[in-house]
Amino acid sequence: MRHIKLFESYNRYNDFLNILGLDYDILLEDIETYGELVWSNPKEILENKLDYLMDLYENSNDSILLYRIVFVKDVNDIDLKNLGLCYVSDLADYHEDMIDYLFQNAKKNNNKLNFDDCYLITIKVDNKNIDFKATLETFSLHPNENEITLKDGFESTIISITEYFLD
Repeated sequence: MRHIKLFESYNRYNDFLNILGLDYDILLEDIETYGELVWSNPKEILENKLDYLMDLYENSNDSILLYRIVFVKDVNDIDLKNLGLCYVSDLADYHEDMIDYLFQNAKKNNNKLNFDDCYLITIKVDNKNIDFKATLETFSLHPNENEITLKDGFESTIISITEYFLD
């Protein structure tokens, strides 16, 4: 009975991935090869991500809150028409190493930035605006980063823009 359940799950994942033009085995191989995993096993990580994304996909009329960190000298420097495509759905994904990585990348464009020039953008977006294929491709290469990629030209509602590091 357990084998039938595993086979049904595998078929369910493959049905979803076929819609996106992706292959389960290639995603799994990428996670194993490039993932630099520090916990769990690749198959479990992939299937957890697939379960989460399939739920969002199947509920495409629902919406989700997403978060993005940006580094700018002044909140007015944020381009509200071009907020970027990569977000997270859980603030806990912004661990110290990730924030430092984002800061170092931002500093390449503006060497006057300080670490506390950090803002959190919260948006509400319909699930149908998620680029599921790009999300999974990125995830397979960086499974420690739990990002969600949105489609070009996505529509969203800005919920808030706040300083990330509050005293």
